[in-house]
Amino acid sequence: MAGDGMQYLLFGDGSIRGVSSTPQEGVAQRVPDGAVEIDRDQFVTLAEQARQAIADQQDAARTADVQRQEADYTALSTAGLPEDLARRLSGWSVGG
Repeated sequence: MAGDGMQYLLFGDGSIRGVSSTPQEGVAQRVPDGAVEIDRDQFVTLAEQARQAIADQQDAARTADVQRQEADYTALSTAGLPEDLARRLSGWSVGG
């Protein structure tokens, strides 16, 4: 257990958890099955990497959505729909 009263755990699936715990004197803090104890610095690094991965996935999803909207707009416009209706149906606007 870390000196800050926390136990930092890394699980086999890559998930992490910080657990506030105060073990009884003379009793070792139990590490759950499938987990290993890591130090606070490792926990902070892994948490930041997870936050960045989520942000990257969100950015990619937004980009893909804008590209899909533009492609839908182009297809609807090419099919002869008026511009304002094609934009409304596709959700696409100039500049995303």
